[in-house]
Amino acid sequence: STYLNDPAVQQAINAQPTNWTECTSRLAYKKLNMPMTNYLEEFFQIAPGMNIHYYSGDIDLATVPFAQTQRCLETMSRPIVEEWRPFVINKEVVGYTETFDTYTYSTIKGAGHEAPQYQPAAAYLLFSTLLNNGTLPK
Repeated sequence: STYLNDPAVQQAINAQPTNWTECTSRLAYKKLNMPMTNYLEEFFQIAPGMNIHYYSGDIDLATVPFAQTQRCLETMSRPIVEEWRPFVINKEVVGYTETFDTYTYSTIKGAGHEAPQYQPAAAYLLFSTLLNNGTLPK
């Protein structure tokens, strides 16, 4: 939390100055268990060229389990462009990625629900690659 409470970091990510905490009761949050596939298909129809990238931490077993996200995405039966493969930092595997015609799905090794908190270098690589329309390194 020290990093996210740094005023320079908050300014760099255009966040309103705040005292960041890992879990807060300030959010009006209601947990729903509803399938997302209808929404995903709608995204694909509205903006067929949109670059959509889903990711999960592979040790998030309670909030958004990676296996559940993977199963949800597989129900859409989209054509595979690139099969599962590792992506690396300094020759070390930090995650896996698979690309379909309308989206990419990646997992980050050793990351929980808030992947950047668990594996900041891998999350940074994933986000910066996405923002620059790049390809994760093999």
